[in-house]
Amino acid sequence: MDVVALFPYLLWALDEAIYENRHGLFAFWVAVNLLNNYFFFVGQVIFLCIYFVCKLTAKDFRLTGRKFGHLLWESVLGVAMGCLLLFPAVLSLLQNPRTIDLSSGWGFLTYAKVQQYLAILLSWILPPDSPYLTSVWSEGVIKWTSMTAYLPLCSLAGAMAYWRSRKADSKKRIVAVCAVCALVPVLNSAFYALNSSYYARWYYMPSLILAAMTVNALEDPDVDLDAPARGIGWIMLATLVFAVVPVRDDTTGTWSFGVLKNPEQFFVVLGFGLLGLMLYRYLCGIWRQNSRFAQRMTAAVLVFACVFSMVHIGIGKFGQWHTDSDLVEQDTNALQLKNDLPKGDYRIDTYKIHDNIGMWLDKSCLQYFGSTAAPSILSFYPGLGVKRDVRSEPEITNYALRGLLSVEYLITTPEKRESFEDEADAGWTYLADVDGYTLYHNDNYVPMGFTYDYYVTKATYEASVKTLRSNLLLRALVLDPCGLRHQQMRQRMGHPALRLPLLAPGGDPDAQRRLGRGRGPGWGLGGRTAEPHPAGSLPLLHHAGHCPGDGRISPFEAGLRDGGPLRPVLSPPPLPALPGHRPGDWVLRWIFRSRSGHLPHAGLYQPLQVRSAYRLRQHQGGQRRLQRRLPGHLCPGGRVSNCKVSINAVGEIFPGLNRK
Repeated sequence: MDVVALFPYLLWALDEAIYENRHGLFAFWVAVNLLNNYFFFVGQVIFLCIYFVCKLTAKDFRLTGRKFGHLLWESVLGVAMGCLLLFPAVLSLLQNPRTIDLSSGWGFLTYAKVQQYLAILLSWILPPDSPYLTSVWSEGVIKWTSMTAYLPLCSLAGAMAYWRSRKADSKKRIVAVCAVCALVPVLNSAFYALNSSYYARWYYMPSLILAAMTVNALEDPDVDLDAPARGIGWIMLATLVFAVVPVRDDTTGTWSFGVLKNPEQFFVVLGFGLLGLMLYRYLCGIWRQNSRFAQRMTAAVLVFACVFSMVHIGIGKFGQWHTDSDLVEQDTNALQLKNDLPKGDYRIDTYKIHDNIGMWLDKSCLQYFGSTAAPSILSFYPGLGVKRDVRSEPEITNYALRGLLSVEYLITTPEKRESFEDEADAGWTYLADVDGYTLYHNDNYVPMGFTYDYYVTKATYEASVKTLRSNLLLRALVLDPCGLRHQQMRQRMGHPALRLPLLAPGGDPDAQRRLGRGRGPGWGLGGRTAEPHPAGSLPLLHHAGHCPGDGRISPFEAGLRDGGPLRPVLSPPPLPALPGHRPGDWVLRWIFRSRSGHLPHAGLYQPLQVRSAYRLRQHQGGQRRLQRRLPGHLCPGGRVSNCKVSINAVGEIFPGLNRK
């Protein structure tokens, strides 16, 4: 609402600059609107250009070089003052795939559904539907688009009266250009940085011009107000055809009347539209010559707008009465649960409870509803086959993604417990019912701050199945060619270089064997022994001891190929002890940081004898030094003993290296 409230001041400042030669105001309001909302500011700039050009071509003012220079300077100055927010916002938006999601071909010129055009045209005449409930339309992008330019009480009656009484008027040109923009997809998307997602949230700007036209028509005693009102009324009545058109059911072959999706809402909206027009005509007929006509008409518009707003909000909220009845209770319980959750660095997940509970818990949550997110999130999720538009909602069966993102606890309600356990896999352990919620622990939880033993190339990663990339990222780091060339160059120059075995087809067999030795039937997929497949058809990753072309398949490969959860039937094969390294070697190891030191899942934490652990210390001048600690042992399902590892994120460990 702040955008709608502040934009009229920007138009006023522009008028003051071009009509009254008042300078400074325009730069100030440009900066204010830019700082207020940089995204809507894009549409405001487009509308200001239309506004300026239409007034200039209609000869509403005389443009001189001096005046144009002043406007240009104030525009640049206002944007420069707003760059406090604009510069970091642009850097972020350039990485956001949604901002460069352009249409193409016919998508630039026409909407895919005919109903979209009818919905756009009627949105300027009829009162709006509830944001998520459509009265008539079954096709097109209608919900949550803010598609309405309706003026309370009079609709387009006053604007059409003004239109009939003026020729070559700048306001008519502005409205005409905006109408064309609304009907052409690429022009409509220009108000949203050419995004292909349809929205009509820029209609508040032409609505200001329609309101000005209506006021001008009411102030002019020579303008005929009655005829346009009758015409708009007949158009409203014509929409009744949607309620009586015959419809044949292709399944049963029966006939019915009407294509209405929500008949009750349609008749309420139509009734308010007709009632407003009748009241408008009545007030104009008895009070137009009265000296207090403006005050009385303003009061009538405010009362009508207030009453319709209550009905409009009520229609939307009554439909959510049952689904939102426990909203306050859940949010209150979340504040209590915040104090009872274990301390530490982890993420949470939710199941069929209200959105953004993580904000009440002060925890990062996998389920999130919000259009403002880091650009990396908007590219990360689609890269793993997970949809991310304005909501993050990965499927509950995606256990690998939750391990990768360090989801330790899942929260649901006691009423949804049975539904969750039927839908989820076996990787969740019920803990307790706490503060009105049911709490589960993720057996596949991976603490934040782990390192890798292996890598895959970016080409190998992009060739893998999207929905199974979470499994791959739990095992190997993805390196692009530039990173690999950089490491090779460092090695040739004698500098310490990253030494990770390649986990890919055709890679170094010795490096693949360092994964460990398989135990044949000791591994399986969900209790089933993996079946061999023909040579040459192996997936991308190969378990140690299973070289390409030998006809055998590792359980990890089977998990990637079949998409099932990987479960060890017997104890997993141990990895070899961490060997000693020469001075100068760089190595990334599976070392985890946990407050409790508890490593819960044997399928992820295989036995690893740690011969030397190192603590990374910071010294003067930014130089790093490694200090040797006592030897220890990482046990699956156990604790870290006699070992102090201080690594807060993916760390660089230099075994055997002690330099200043």
